[in-house]
Amino acid sequence: MFSQMTLKQRLRWFIAFVCGIQALVALLVFVQLASTEKQLHGVAHTDMPVLASLYSASEHVFKQQVTYNEAFRHSIENHQEKYADLKKKFDKLEVAVSEDFEKIRVLIDEGISHSSGFEAEGFQTASQEFVSLVDQHILWQKHVHEIFDALDAGDIKTADALSIQTDVEADKIAKMSEVLYFTVEKMTEKAVVNIEKQATTLEYVVIGATVVSIIMALILSSIIISFLVSSLDKVFQSLSIMANGDFSVPCKVNLPGMLGKLQDNTEKTRLSINKMLAGIADEVVDSSNSLSSVSREVQGIVDVQSREIMQVVTSTNELASSATQIAGNANSTHDTTEDVLSQANESLHLNNEVVKQIGLLVDSLSQSSEALGKLEENSHNITTVLDVIKGIAEQTNLLALNAAIEAARLVIRDVVLPWLLMRCETLPRGHMIRPQKLKL
Repeated sequence: MFSQMTLKQRLRWFIAFVCGIQALVALLVFVQLASTEKQLHGVAHTDMPVLASLYSASEHVFKQQVTYNEAFRHSIENHQEKYADLKKKFDKLEVAVSEDFEKIRVLIDEGISHSSGFEAEGFQTASQEFVSLVDQHILWQKHVHEIFDALDAGDIKTADALSIQTDVEADKIAKMSEVLYFTVEKMTEKAVVNIEKQATTLEYVVIGATVVSIIMALILSSIIISFLVSSLDKVFQSLSIMANGDFSVPCKVNLPGMLGKLQDNTEKTRLSINKMLAGIADEVVDSSNSLSSVSREVQGIVDVQSREIMQVVTSTNELASSATQIAGNANSTHDTTEDVLSQANESLHLNNEVVKQIGLLVDSLSQSSEALGKLEENSHNITTVLDVIKGIAEQTNLLALNAAIEAARLVIRDVVLPWLLMRCETLPRGHMIRPQKLKL
């Protein structure tokens, strides 16, 4: 049953047990205090007043005896005034003694009715002794009044005989008072000792109950703490397993109350994390598949780009080779252009000479004026072409210059040279000029 209790129930049971022990201790202390208070009340309100009343009564009785003896002496000495005063004083003391005895009787009766045990027995004994004392005192007072009557009558002999008897009775009264006083005093002393014992017992009860409550509190605290530690250790082990990344081990829910809820929440957390991890795993698989597909596409693109790059590299190499070739051709073109310019200058020089010869042969060449105009136009075109070629060669050094030069060479070879040869053949023999071969 205790193992099925929740932590809150155990704490409540522990608090109830400790409170029960404290209540039991308080009850024992209350009972002991009540008994002690009752005895203290009896001692304070019965025993001590009885002793005080006995002391007062004994004092009054002793004064009565002294007053009686003085009155007897003054009567024999014939001191009537003092004798009368002492008789009145004796009567007053008799009233006081009666009051003391009545007070003592009431206190003893109250002690008998409100006490128990040895106190009740003590008050019973004191009551019997007190009755005997009162009877003896009444008898003594009776004999004293008889002595006073005899003295008033002048019967000294009778008074003297009675005085012997009163002396004996006075001694008995004194002894009986001492016995009664001793009985009440012994009972009071026993009650005080008993009160002291009860106080000591009360101290021991309080100390013992405190020690027992502390021991029980420690035992119950250790039980509850061990239960709490063991319960938390189970939860801690489950959390440690999850902290190490293993969410496959279930957390057992075998504890009641709040700790059971903690275990249940831990298990729900594990299940939620498992579910979340499963979802993440599915997403990772999907992402992995998508990534694999994208990787294949990227690989295809990379392969295509690699091929294109290889083509570009090949083209670049070819372009570099072409550039090298173009550079060589450009250099060759430059040299050729220089030669062409040189030959063009020579051609111009020849053309000038031809023009001079033509000027001399104007008459003979009138039929060919149109052809000479074309020749002049072609020469001008050749000069223009050569200037253009030179500009292209100096600015771009590209392969297109070679094509232009080849075009110019074709023009010169196919148009100019045939025309010059044709015209030179038509000249008179004495003026024939041997054409020079142009190196193009």
